[in-house]
Amino acid sequence: MPHPAKAQTRGLAQWAYGTIAARSGCLTAAAVALASVGGTVAAARQRLRERLLDGADRARPSPNQIDARACFVPLTRRVLSMWKSD
Repeated sequence: MPHPAKAQTRGLAQWAYGTIAARSGCLTAAAVALASVGGTVAAARQRLRERLLDGADRARPSPNQIDARACFVPLTRRVLSMWKSD
């Protein structure tokens, strides 16, 4: 599985935290949840929104992209290895 850059890891963690705390995958709801930890809703929303853009379209263009297809099989194996059910 490809190793994401630190900024990618941070962005994915922010999305994960925001969606779990908000109990919603909605951008605005996740931003409100992140803003409750610190900062403004507008700033949190912009940070999350930047993660949805292609690397070249970001405020700070980045050639690094996470290829979801390369991650799918290893992540699925990991989830299934932790699955505790008959």
